[in-house]
Amino acid sequence: PNPLDYVQALDAATGKVKWEYKRQLPDNITRFIPFPSINRNLAIYGNTIIDTSADDFVYALDTATGKLVWDYQFPCAAADPNGYPGPRCTPTVDSGMVFAVSRRGHVLCLSADKGALLWTKHLVNDFGGDVPTWGFSGSPLVEGEMLILETGAPGRGLAALDKKTGRVLWANGNMGAGY
Repeated sequence: PNPLDYVQALDAATGKVKWEYKRQLPDNITRFIPFPSINRNLAIYGNTIIDTSADDFVYALDTATGKLVWDYQFPCAAADPNGYPGPRCTPTVDSGMVFAVSRRGHVLCLSADKGALLWTKHLVNDFGGDVPTWGFSGSPLVEGEMLILETGAPGRGLAALDKKTGRVLWANGNMGAGY
């Protein structure tokens, strides 16, 4: 991906472009800066590329064609007070589930094949974290059956959730959410 939510697939042998995907972004997305934020990377799951967009979507592309397979919108506005729209975190894929975090602290667990919502949490509302100046930036980490998140909450700076249900297994530590 690049700052304008433009994804290309190149032929490994020739370097020629196999396909291109350009996400249609709202006209006002570049109101504060000339390009959207891109502090993230993509994930691969089977025959799909999982990415996030400057307009606060998690989406999947078919690796063979570049066609959109599904998309799911974070429940936060695309406008950002600092002028850097979109998620900062790389989505994590494990066991047929996509875990994604918005800059405002929305945590989504989506099915990797259809993008259906399986469960959700909020790092501010559910844990007491504060949104960092530039937004939440810690990508979700899977360890076995746990999903580990940086919440930034006092006494609950890190949290481990059951990755299948979102149930909190533990939360501890006093570190703030960082970049």
